[in-house]
Amino acid sequence: MACISARADSAEDRLRQAYAKAESSIDTGHRQDLGSSQGHWRKFRDSYCQSVYDEISPGREAPIERQACREQLALDRIAELYFVSVGPSGEFPRILRALEGVGYERDELVARLDAMYADEETWVQYVSVHCELLGRVAAADEQLCRARMNFERSY
Repeated sequence: MACISARADSAEDRLRQAYAKAESSIDTGHRQDLGSSQGHWRKFRDSYCQSVYDEISPGREAPIERQACREQLALDRIAELYFVSVGPSGEFPRILRALEGVGYERDELVARLDAMYADEETWVQYVSVHCELLGRVAAADEQLCRARMNFERSY
């Protein structure tokens, strides 16, 4: 438990640094939007990691899994904060092109990915607020952003 707690705390420290970097990279007018995105992410993290805990509890691994969840979600949030600073990038556009190449219709694929996890209210709120922020600060297409985040979600 001590090891995973230390890893989760380390990830949280790196997250604070990434947040400060993202905050310093945007106009002051968007900092409130960044704070809102972070607040929605925290609500999602807390809700999701509690559900992981509840699913395993009263098993002895439940506290360990909650800490592992905190670590993973912090690492994912760091990646999203990077996009605030530099704009959307990564493998997703290449993956979409590859899927188009084998016959998938791009707009339909993006719409289906955008609709994933629709029953997880805290996730949907976080993704919506975050993609609105990316739309404002990095001219990101919001639907494509939501589709990417749903596609890349690792939990």
